[in-house]
Amino acid sequence: MPVYQKIVSILRIINYRLERIIPLTTPLSIVLGFLFPFVFINLRPFVPWIFTVITLSGALKLRASELGATIRSPLPIILCFIAAHVFMPVIAMFTSTLFIDNPDVVTGFVLVFSGPPAVSACI
Repeated sequence: MPVYQKIVSILRIINYRLERIIPLTTPLSIVLGFLFPFVFINLRPFVPWIFTVITLSGALKLRASELGATIRSPLPIILCFIAAHVFMPVIAMFTSTLFIDNPDVVTGFVLVFSGPPAVSACI
C-alpha cells in the first residue's frame, strides 16, 4: 500500500472519530472558551482554517443524490435553521437577562450561544 493511501486511511479514521464526538465538543468548546478566554485567544488565527477543513470534509462526502433528497425534503434543514437562528438566541437572551442587567453582556451571551452552534449545525 502506497504511503499516501496509508495517510488517507489514517485521516479517515480520525475524521470518523471526530464526527462521532462533535455534538459533545461544540458545546464543550463554547463553555471552555467562555470560562478560559485567555487560554484560547491564541488559537484565534486558526479558526478560519478549522472551519475550512470542516466544511471541505463535509462537502467532499456530499453526493448528488443526498443533495437532491435535501431539496425534495427541506423540512429538517428549515427546522435546524429556525432552531439555530431563532430559538437559541431567544433562549440565550431570556436566560442571560435573568442574571445580568448589562445589555452588552446579554448581547455577548446571545452571540456566544447562538453563532457557533448555528454554524456547526448547518455544517
